[in-house]
Amino acid sequence: MLVITAFFNVVQAQELKGTVLSKNQTPLAGVSIFIQNKLITKTDIEGVFQMPKRFNLPLEIRFEHPDYESKRVHFSNINQKFYLKESVQTESLNTILVNAQ
Repeated sequence: MLVITAFFNVVQAQELKGTVLSKNQTPLAGVSIFIQNKLITKTDIEGVFQMPKRFNLPLEIRFEHPDYESKRVHFSNINQKFYLKESVQTESLNTILVNAQ
């Protein structure tokens, strides 16, 4: 007699939400959330986002905001907190020559 046993790891698609905060715990509004380079949603005024459809975990997502460094993370919990670091922007100016006569 031949017995075949199969084990399946079933991961149910779930509604996902999370919160995006600055390093000093301030909620960040307007953070864009991308999955596979596709904009999925943005954070609200309290830094909270909710995925509009169901996804399987774990999931790689990317956060983008003009004032903060972009960040790629693995989303592995249903309601997770993420922290972004402010970007340091420097500007390079052209050389200006002043000639006094």
